[in-house]
Amino acid sequence: PPKDTGGREDVVYNIICKSCSSRRGVCTRCGDNVQFVPRQLGLIDSKVYISDLLAHTQYTFEIQAVNGVSDQSPYSPQFASVNITTNQAAPSAVSIMHQVSRTVSSITLTWSQPDQPNGVILDYELQCYEKELSEYNSTTIKSYTNTAVIGNLKAGTIYVFQVRARTVAGFGRYSGKMYFQTMTEAEYQTSIQEKLPLIIGSAAAGIVFLIAVVVIIIVCNRRRGFERAESEYTDKLQHYTSGHGLFDQSRKRWRHKETTAMKEAGHRSSCVPLRDKDGPASAAAGHVSAGTRLQSRNCSKEVWRAKHCN
Repeated sequence: PPKDTGGREDVVYNIICKSCSSRRGVCTRCGDNVQFVPRQLGLIDSKVYISDLLAHTQYTFEIQAVNGVSDQSPYSPQFASVNITTNQAAPSAVSIMHQVSRTVSSITLTWSQPDQPNGVILDYELQCYEKELSEYNSTTIKSYTNTAVIGNLKAGTIYVFQVRARTVAGFGRYSGKMYFQTMTEAEYQTSIQEKLPLIIGSAAAGIVFLIAVVVIIIVCNRRRGFERAESEYTDKLQHYTSGHGLFDQSRKRWRHKETTAMKEAGHRSSCVPLRDKDGPASAAAGHVSAGTRLQSRNCSKEVWRAKHCN
């Protein structure tokens, strides 16, 4: 009971039930299938029996204490919350089963999860037997997924299949009986012939794809080789051009220095008398006769004649 009754003795209790999804984290009001004994609203005693809850489900129960004047309050009723999670239970029956493929000796089946798993599905048990035989001659196959391949079957034979799921609480009920037939030898040969063009086309497409891949790889490798060779040629050309430019500049500087030196030498040059035909005696006397050849030191290489050179 509440610590403060508000000075009134007409205190009763209301139970608000909410079911919560562990994945979405959203709570919604419980359905009408949940049963409260003796009732859900207006409880005089501080206890209630709740039944018909879903297995492996989280519930939140809000317990409100109200009296005859609570409806006149502008505030919402205060409450205490209780969170519980129900235990796992055996799952419900599997409702749908489909045939994925078949051969002369095998059938591949798939089925839906039970509408009410009531816990974590651990595995499935598949029961199989020939339609012409009784259920006591059945074979059971365990599968950890909702798909199974059943082999070692007879060609052209109808088989009966049933499946059930299991949690930690045990197995659920078997599904309804489903009938599937293996292929006959004639049907198998016909299917192979029908699929032969598709197989050939797929193989041809695969070969074409591999050839295209090889061609692309070869082209890319050649392009890389060309780019590498072009890069090396460009580097060498730049190196040669740089060295040739330095050589031209050095040669220009050398020519400039040579020209400057020749001009300076031309200003300082004087006439040098050459040996006269008359012999060294005349030259020693300091006299040069007419017709004597003189050469200038200004490097003009001009031969000229003068009468006198003082």
